[in-house]
Amino acid sequence: MLRDSPVISRFAARGDECHGESVAPAAPMPQKARLVVVLAIAGAIPLTAGVLIWVIGSVMGVGFHGGWSSVAGAGRVIALAGLLLGLVMIVLAASGRGETMRARPRRASRT
Repeated sequence: MLRDSPVISRFAARGDECHGESVAPAAPMPQKARLVVVLAIAGAIPLTAGVLIWVIGSVMGVGFHGGWSSVAGAGRVIALAGLLLGLVMIVLAASGRGETMRARPRRASRT
């Protein structure tokens, strides 16, 4: 009964072999979209690490009155570098969105 269903037939059955690949081919990703994903990952890692280093350096500097201010300063610089990469990613993604909006045909006005 389930084998005749059109929804179930779209997926791989038990006898189908995929050999480590997806059963349905994925759509190719444009170069600009790949760059946006790479920038998002490359910006998130230093942003997160920098904020953590900044907080740890600030807390340790308050508690131990040691030389933790340089650690906190380094964390701040790392976090700002990650933030800068994130801003570049946002600008790049926003510039690409405008191109796709212009490429679509306009709808006829309904009167």
